Amino acid sequence: MTYSPTDRLRLLARIADRFPVAGAADLEVGDVIYGSEGDRYRYVFTVRYTVGVIRGKRSLRRVAAFSEARGKHTILPPDPAMTMANEQLPLIDQYRSLDPHPHREK
Repeated sequence: MTYSPTDRLRLLARIADRFPVAGAADLEVGDVIYGSEGDRYRYVFTVRYTVGVIRGKRSLRRVAAFSEARGKHTILPPDPAMTMANEQLPLIDQYRSLDPHPHREK
């Protein structure tokens, strides 16, 4: 897996339509961990967004993950949705909760 503090892979454009929080605005992606798993690329990242209106607007930060097929010509079923970590967890624990291999050597 590789780390990037910024959204140099342009994930925001790929997650905007599938973002699972209704009414979310001002989405930003950062702290991206990415790599390949078999025939897919996997991304785990922090997403910052706002919810609410005018005086009730809140800024939130959560860890999310999704995957996509490697290569333009790879035919795989689409990943149905993003996975969002439990917002009640501290940020580092949100990343840990989305680790697909929690028992491997680090």
